[in-house]
Amino acid sequence: WQLDRITNRLRRGACCVELTEVQAALLQCLLDADGRIVPRQRLIGALPLARAAHVRNVDVYVHRLRKRLLDAGALEIVIEAVRGRGYLLRPQA
Repeated sequence: WQLDRITNRLRRGACCVELTEVQAALLQCLLDADGRIVPRQRLIGALPLARAAHVRNVDVYVHRLRKRLLDAGALEIVIEAVRGRGYLLRPQA
């Protein structure tokens, strides 16, 4: 999978997943963490300013991103919640 931040599309071969600006920003932040836990505050900092209102908003945005990925068949991309710490992107083989 490759994320194009200009078009906010996630691609793998012929498969293409259209992401919102918020979803693409969250996914990019998780990708940049390279397998490390990303605290919610850091995810908030990655969001477009108009969306970065509250820490709990991140949970809603991550839920929507997970649903978009699942609906598109991107089952290899798993975003795990780490209680009290943040989120972790765990690519599946």
